[in-house]
Amino acid sequence: MILIGAEGADVENTHWVRKSLRRAKFESGDDNAPGPIIAQPRMRQMTDALRSLGATSAPAMLAGKMPHDRWQYFSRRISP
Repeated sequence: MILIGAEGADVENTHWVRKSLRRAKFESGDDNAPGPIIAQPRMRQMTDALRSLGATSAPAMLAGKMPHDRWQYFSRRISP
């Protein structure tokens, strides 16, 4: 999953990887990667991970990628 902040936002662009972190770093250019590449946190830790990167609301692109009830739960947890 890739988090990209809007222009002017204080959101740090981040690439989360679920499977092979080593391979993802290699394919992105190792130290030349455009942003941090880190292991994707578990879903229950995702809201804290997003907040730590500057997100203040649930990323809209996630809405169509997960079941609606999970999206509502996630959205309620991260929204102020």
